[in-house]
Amino acid sequence: MSHSWLLLFGAISLVVPTTGFAQTASLSLASASGTAGAPVSLNLTLAGTTTSTGVSSIQFTLNFSSTEFSSVAVSPADATNGSNKSLTCKASSGRLRCAVWGMNGTRVQNGVIATVTAIPSVSSPAVSRNISTSDVLAALADGSLLPAYAADTGTVSVSLPESAPASVLSSLTCPSILVSGEGGNCTVRRTGSTTSPMAVGVSDGTSRISVPSSVTINPGQTSTTFGVVASTFSTDSVATIRATHSGVTVTADVTLRALPALTSLTCAPSTIESGQSAVCTATLSRAADTLMPVALSTNTSRLTVPAAVSISSGSSSKTFTATAGTIQGATPAAVTAVLNGTSRTATVTLSPQTVGCPCSIFGPEDLPAMPTASDTSAVELGLKFQSKVSGYAIGVRFYKRSYNTGTHTGRLWSRSGQLLGSVTFQNETATGWQQANFSTPVAIAANTTYVISYRAPVGAYSVTQNYFKSTGAENGPLRALADGEDGGNSVFRYGNSAFPNDTFKSSNYYVDVVFNGQASGAATSVPISSEIPLISSLAAEGSTALSSGLRVSAPETEFIHPGERVSFIAAAERPGGEPVGILASGLPEGATFDRDTNRFEWTPAADQEGDFSPAFDAQTTLGEVASQATRISVGWGTPSVTSLAGLSCNSDNVATLDGKWLTAAKDEFFGDGSTDELGGTRVRLNGSPAPLRFVSPSRVELECPSLPAGSEVRIDVETATGSAQTVIVPLQTESVEPQSN
Repeated sequence: MSHSWLLLFGAISLVVPTTGFAQTASLSLASASGTAGAPVSLNLTLAGTTTSTGVSSIQFTLNFSSTEFSSVAVSPADATNGSNKSLTCKASSGRLRCAVWGMNGTRVQNGVIATVTAIPSVSSPAVSRNISTSDVLAALADGSLLPAYAADTGTVSVSLPESAPASVLSSLTCPSILVSGEGGNCTVRRTGSTTSPMAVGVSDGTSRISVPSSVTINPGQTSTTFGVVASTFSTDSVATIRATHSGVTVTADVTLRALPALTSLTCAPSTIESGQSAVCTATLSRAADTLMPVALSTNTSRLTVPAAVSISSGSSSKTFTATAGTIQGATPAAVTAVLNGTSRTATVTLSPQTVGCPCSIFGPEDLPAMPTASDTSAVELGLKFQSKVSGYAIGVRFYKRSYNTGTHTGRLWSRSGQLLGSVTFQNETATGWQQANFSTPVAIAANTTYVISYRAPVGAYSVTQNYFKSTGAENGPLRALADGEDGGNSVFRYGNSAFPNDTFKSSNYYVDVVFNGQASGAATSVPISSEIPLISSLAAEGSTALSSGLRVSAPETEFIHPGERVSFIAAAERPGGEPVGILASGLPEGATFDRDTNRFEWTPAADQEGDFSPAFDAQTTLGEVASQATRISVGWGTPSVTSLAGLSCNSDNVATLDGKWLTAAKDEFFGDGSTDELGGTRVRLNGSPAPLRFVSPSRVELECPSLPAGSEVRIDVETATGSAQTVIVPLQTESVEPQSN
């Protein structure tokens, strides 16, 4: 007899006729052992067929407990793969219905047809877990149904993990000291099991520290960190932070330290003249725990101080200078320092300049150690100097002996090399100091570096080597700079007349400036330019209107790229606030200055790289004169270190590098020494990164290396646009003499 069977699984639909059976197919699932949570493999084996009448397809169901197994999967094995058959399964809860089938007549021979991979669940306590086989159907190649059954049930023997000890709190660590208003991090730790989260309560009994009410140690972790912040307080104390879970409490003591108070401000000397400076000291009640900015101000524009200074961590004081402008009559001035709402004031009496001028730096008693050098080459010899007050360079002096012959020409230069004035010496004596006055005195600004020079056409100049090695020379408002104050002060240039900027052994070539506070005192006087617009009312106000001087304000430095526009206002005003017209000189090619608006504008061309120093001058009908120069550095940002004779460490263990493009950015960046990168700038001292305090395009302040004074220091400056040429200098301190050249 015969009838039809329907074998249905997923997309497989076979109609098979029944016939007489000569054999019986059986499926048996092997047993295995394993660990909860780890994969276990079991073989599913076909048996009972013959070579000539092997099974063409077979269907079966795997049954298991979904609570005992977290995963069960089936993959084809050798007997299935060898017959070029496919294995397809359909999953439901606790069941996998699978079929081995293919659109070919190839027989599936006896053997392992599938591998069952099971993962025993860690949450089940059962140590013996079954996977059974049922609903077995098999078909021959001719479509007839073959009797089939499940022979064995697979059993998985499971090893359960030992019970973990209970998780308990073990420790709490917090900052040992918190300063008023500061924050920090605490870390709470636990021992034992890490498979479940732990909620930990947090508290502070003093209410002086802000803490979270609770934190959580997550599964798989043994600790967690949380932030704390100290409140503002004025007295020191100790706070205890507590962490609690399941009756276990761990604690950490934190010393709460009030911010140091500003206790005093002193300035010495208490009386200063026009252009002079007093050294002021702001003092704290104790050493600072971190960098503390102190705001500074004065009650008059006649006395200038920095806008702020910072007292370094570990230091209890900071010094700064208060500098007087032009003073016509004695008057008291107040310097005020403010820290955390507390202010302290010091009084400085401002007095008119008492030193008589015209004057020079060197007198008749200043004579060279070498009256005549053996050098016979034509050379321009110079001296860097500054004046404490604005005034006029009215002439040039130099010392000579009889071998120093030929025509001598004196010159005055700006710091950047702009020629400001020149004069040829006449009626010289054979030996001694010679003087020649400019036909028009040249206005110079206070506390600004200039170079005075003369040309010796046959050499034979007078010289003293190492004169400026450690100190400068000073007389009245004038000062010849020591080496390192603004580069070397032994400047010269061989060949044709040119700006002298080479240096050699801190030498003094005995060239000097003749200075006067006003345009008078020279062979000729300064004419008032009719081009300068004046406020007509100033002429009628009388001399009292000049009591506090005229002032020109313009940027000191600008850093720009070729093709980039620079624009700023250069304004002049009297202390009473009245505006005064100004003129610009030394403008770079292509630059403009609008006298109606006092606006300077310039877009440098591609071939205009370098330093430029336009000057802005104002003068009233009463003869009051003021000037300000702006150094404009044009380039592509490659850093360079200039004006460095040694790495000098101040009392705060901070050194200063001067230069150009010392940061690729144009802003200023402040740090506390905790980082070796500011504004994209890094400095390496002998190959090691230096902690940085301040970075601007023209200056870097850094912490000094721990080396003995006199040690050689290799300085490398790196920015986003390149690296500066390596500079090798000696290490200096305030208490150690600079090294010789």
